[in-house]
Amino acid sequence: MLEVYSIEFIFACIFVPCAIWIARVDLESYLIPSLATFLLVFSGSGFQLLDNPTKFFEAVKTAAIMLALLWLSTELAWRKTGKEYLGLGDVYLTSALTLWVGPLGLPSAMLFSSSSALIYAIYKMRTGVRPTNLRIPFGPFLCFGFFV
Repeated sequence: MLEVYSIEFIFACIFVPCAIWIARVDLESYLIPSLATFLLVFSGSGFQLLDNPTKFFEAVKTAAIMLALLWLSTELAWRKTGKEYLGLGDVYLTSALTLWVGPLGLPSAMLFSSSSALIYAIYKMRTGVRPTNLRIPFGPFLCFGFFV
């Protein structure tokens, strides 16, 4: 349980409103607010510095690698097919959220994010949405997966 004045609680008070803001906007418009992503970058960096300063540079390095890999895969997919499979907002958000969990928390966070998005996609297809017309706002699922 989080103590009221613990570092985790204080930073959770930043993370949760940003995650709700991102989820709400992304569900409505398929866009992720840049300001919310910047807030997550700065608060995630602060959290890592205060909670475990020795792991800070590992978290930054992992976030940079994730940014580069996701951007490259998104760019290559767009050039090959002309379709956007993962928006740049999702790429930046994933990198920002990686600062929060670091390299060790990244695999499970991505697993929860992807699994919840897959469940959503299956639900949408069962309600009559054709797979070719299915658009999934991935931001809410990223926030959920990294929060869990």
